[in-house]
Amino acid sequence: MIRINLIPKEERKKVRKKRRMGVPKIGIPGIDLIGSFVLLLIVGGVLFFMHRGYTARIKKVKENIAVAKEELKKLESEVKVVKSFEKKQKELNVLIDLVKELNKNRSLMIHLLDELNYRKPDYIWYTSLNLTTTSMNLEGITFSNQLVPQLMDNLEKSAYISNVQLVEVQDGDFEGHTVKTFSITANVHPPSGGK
Repeated sequence: MIRINLIPKEERKKVRKKRRMGVPKIGIPGIDLIGSFVLLLIVGGVLFFMHRGYTARIKKVKENIAVAKEELKKLESEVKVVKSFEKKQKELNVLIDLVKELNKNRSLMIHLLDELNYRKPDYIWYTSLNLTTTSMNLEGITFSNQLVPQLMDNLEKSAYISNVQLVEVQDGDFEGHTVKTFSITANVHPPSGGK
């Protein structure tokens, strides 16, 4: 690299002389060492107190974690109790729903039995009855074929019975008497507009 000095020759001598002499220093011997030591002490103190503060914070966080774990252990037992209660409540709800359904159907069954008795003509006897919540299968005996259609018409008039169908009528014997055995199916339901 080329250096060009643009200062006039006379001035160059003066500048060199000043550089050689340097700026007069006023100072205490070893002040640099003392300043460095003080700076080192300040930085060390700051780091020490920062470390101490962060250590205290870490300790506090660990204590909070320990307390939280203890609370979690206590809550786990309570959660087990709550889950047990929820399970029992679900079981009870199932039973309650079953009882409600039975009560609803019980009322229907009572009305159906009452209707079957009320709508039965004289000289007809029921031998078998299978009831569900939606259908009925009725078997019986009579002395006359004409009583079976009358029974079917009477059952159709019921608010609880519909779609009465004759399955069969056969000749039979009952305690030495000639009888007609019959089988009827029908749909059962609560009356429309009510239970």
